[in-house]
Amino acid sequence: MLDPLVTPSDVQDRDAARVLLTRLHAEHPEIVLVWAGNGYGGDEFRTWAQATLGITVKAVSRPKDVKDFVLLPKRWVVERSNSWPMRARRNARHGGS
Repeated sequence: MLDPLVTPSDVQDRDAARVLLTRLHAEHPEIVLVWAGNGYGGDEFRTWAQATLGITVKAVSRPKDVKDFVLLPKRWVVERSNSWPMRARRNARHGGS
């Protein structure tokens, strides 16, 4: 089940991620490892997630020497999964009705 979190544009991703991880932990306390983009890799955020929720956050970074598209392990699974509903346009655009 998807549990989207919509925030104003002035809310930093890492701040919104605290709310999202808190919800995730409440619904699925068995999840103890989260792969995330590099923007979520700060020490303070990772320390908070581990100490507060018992969740380890591992950042997936782009290789520094690559300028073009590169397939990133773990992140590609999320991108691929997010694309599936887009193939079913009615579900993606009209809420399934």
